[in-house]
Amino acid sequence: MKKYRIPLIIFFMNLVFYALFNYGGIRSPDSEIVFRTTESLVLRNSFAVNDPIDWNYFGLSLGIDSQRYSIFGPVESIIAVPLLKIAYFLERNHYVIDSNYIPISHHLMADDNPAGIYFLEDKKPPSMNGHYVRFIVSFLNSIIGALAGVFLYFILIRLTKSEIVSLLTTFLFSFGTLFFPYTGTFFSEPLCTLFMIISFLFIIKNESGNSVKNIYRNYFFSGLFLGLATATHISAVLSIPFYYLIILGQKTKDKFNFKHFGFSNSYFTFGLIVFGALLLYYNFARFGNISETGRTVENDIYAYYSNPLPGLYGLLLSPGKGLFIYIPLVFLSFILWKSFHNQFPHLSIAIIGMIIIRLFFISSRSDWHGGFCLGPRYMIIIIPFFLLPIANGIKVILDKKEFKKYIIVGIFSFLCIIQQIYFSVGEIFSYLHIIYRQQKAIGIETLYNNSLYTNWQYSPVLYLLNYKTGPFILNFLQLNNYLFWVIMCLLFFIIFFIINYIVYKKSFK
Repeated sequence: MKKYRIPLIIFFMNLVFYALFNYGGIRSPDSEIVFRTTESLVLRNSFAVNDPIDWNYFGLSLGIDSQRYSIFGPVESIIAVPLLKIAYFLERNHYVIDSNYIPISHHLMADDNPAGIYFLEDKKPPSMNGHYVRFIVSFLNSIIGALAGVFLYFILIRLTKSEIVSLLTTFLFSFGTLFFPYTGTFFSEPLCTLFMIISFLFIIKNESGNSVKNIYRNYFFSGLFLGLATATHISAVLSIPFYYLIILGQKTKDKFNFKHFGFSNSYFTFGLIVFGALLLYYNFARFGNISETGRTVENDIYAYYSNPLPGLYGLLLSPGKGLFIYIPLVFLSFILWKSFHNQFPHLSIAIIGMIIIRLFFISSRSDWHGGFCLGPRYMIIIIPFFLLPIANGIKVILDKKEFKKYIIVGIFSFLCIIQQIYFSVGEIFSYLHIIYRQQKAIGIETLYNNSLYTNWQYSPVLYLLNYKTGPFILNFLQLNNYLFWVIMCLLFFIIFFIINYIVYKKSFK
């Protein structure tokens, strides 16, 4: 049991804070479609979503059976089924809280208006039907985020062989990156991230000596979870070639055995195609084409390819979506990358390739910004890989007893945590809608040339807390955004100080 003490601490600490900062509803149209697919699975045993949608069927495409289907991966909808059944059970048996405290899910219709309109105007919609079950289901990503932290810890402990370094780095991932505010949403990125982490964990297990049987088993499960990630968020397919590169690197560290390499690839591929084949069949059953996700049917192109340079700037440096602005911990990762590369060159090269390919692919898409959301949404699933060089670098600093460097890393890391608390306190969806409506009222179209995401005048980094509140718990506490932010910063400082004091006692005293 002692072996699992730290993972249990990580799980419950993450779960409590993620639940505390959860919005308690469904904000995005993408997420609403995922929810309605879950609803259809529970009520009709079907993936078809035929209920009226208030945004002209955005995100739904016409299948070969004349029914509407989600263009998003099916896995999150399936995994949310138990939570929705629990929500219906609680609602039927009147185990509900006062509707005055239930947050509004934005895309339910109320008197011919989306409920989000009432939220923007600080009003309650005339009916709260449907909001309670969304409140319950919205906690899915709190659970998923807690699990992601645990499995990342297992990766880090294998790479660093240090419990305290792994705990500290997991804490930075959980609360010092954009993964934190995304656990308060119903987006599919946190679930895809979890599967990417588990897949990487199995492939990392083969860094140390194992029996041939265990090695093949690990490659199979690595492929299996990478296939699950792809069926959750199709962009995970971009990472597949680099897993094969890792396998090649693992097989060439010692004397290369072509037969062993071939079997390793075969097991990984077999695991990958289990859910890959199911996803292709899912596409075929809905649209009559194994490669059609619904994004290009009815001549309705969801997004198109364009000049990657504006998107590349937007993904890296723009005030609304820049990776370096919204996840500054990336700077620390690059600074500490050298020692990670020296120790794990095959992992380093594969991860660099994974990052570059994703950056250029996403930046070449017209929807590189991910729409109304916080920061670079499509980069969320590779955040864990930025933490590996940080963990390795901290371990090197501790081994060399470089106290001043450790203090600098600690200060910078805590500033990143403060920033992510800021992002988690504000409510990004209503913020962007308010800015959009205000500017449109004076004749400025902020979606033209994506100025809503590329102009500092509209940046959530500067103004998010001046607008609506995100966490549902603030409905009970009646605190303003800035006061809640300060209180949470103080609480996280205490936790961060305790972790670092343990590090100090173990490594410097």
